[in-house]
Amino acid sequence: MAIEQAKKYIINDQFDDANKIVYDTMSLTIKQKVFNEKSIELLPAYFILAEANIGLGGAKLKKAEEFLIAANWNLLKSGQSGAGDDGRAGADETTVTREELDRYNASLNITFGRLFMAQNRPNAHDKALEKLTRGIY
Repeated sequence: MAIEQAKKYIINDQFDDANKIVYDTMSLTIKQKVFNEKSIELLPAYFILAEANIGLGGAKLKKAEEFLIAANWNLLKSGQSGAGDDGRAGADETTVTREELDRYNASLNITFGRLFMAQNRPNAHDKALEKLTRGIY
């Protein structure tokens, strides 16, 4: 799977390769209309793309922020619909469980924390610590 291969690339500091494999797979998925770009099922891809761009640093940090904002928006939309009787969040619209939403929320906070650390802005470390703490809990 592309996500697993991309994670290996990130571990080996091959951020361009990780970015390319996930972006290509995500584009194909959207093109084939399996999911649209606002589908919650694409959150793992958004997180990998954000991680890869954080690893690339510099001007790519803005792109990482855009991926995280898109992931946050998708997560917020899914969270508003609530969990159905079967424990699925927005059971009519998605196959993602409430537990998976919680994991996505944790990943979002952790990745935002990494982004804030990489941005090295004033008070970035405080914001990063807050996000990383939320991600752990």
